[in-house]
Amino acid sequence: MARPFNFPDPRNVSVGNPTFLASKDLVVTLYNQENEDTPVSNYCQRARDWFIGEALSIGWTNALEAGNNLGILLHFKIEPPAGSGLPALN
Repeated sequence: MARPFNFPDPRNVSVGNPTFLASKDLVVTLYNQENEDTPVSNYCQRARDWFIGEALSIGWTNALEAGNNLGILLHFKIEPPAGSGLPALN
């Protein structure tokens, strides 16, 4: 059995690059891994909607279609500690 793919984790981004581009192939693979009873064969609206919902539920700040059917662009807004006086990094 193949090793399962892990969903992109917002804790793995850095201040200098708080984004992650999930390719359309990764979106389909992760959708099919979690929805074995209703698999999809291509990058469709059902897979995109599921992926965006999952991303937001695990802590990504934004999840948007990247355009040109490239995949889903995930963004995490990095917040400084409360009271530090530092601005949030986008």
